[in-house]
Amino acid sequence: MTMIRKQLYIDPQQDAALKRKARDLGLSEAELVRRALDAALLEPQHSVTPRPSVLQALLEDALAFSRTHQPTDGYTYNREDAYTSEPRLERWGRN
Repeated sequence: MTMIRKQLYIDPQQDAALKRKARDLGLSEAELVRRALDAALLEPQHSVTPRPSVLQALLEDALAFSRTHQPTDGYTYNREDAYTSEPRLERWGRN
């Protein structure tokens, strides 16, 4: 079976609970996350209901953060640079 690598952020309480549950079930954390995703995505009774107020708060926080965390040296972000920078390529042995 082909696996696709994903990265996500979880809070410390989720991390502790994930570790505890995986240990209790004798599973890897990754397998437990895959099973949780299956349950959330494949079973309608476990579907996630979006809450517009939470999304709105998140967007407002992100906008406020972006206004206070601008580079002062004239740098502008270029997504391509993140994938082709020399240090990154060297780190992965692709230079």
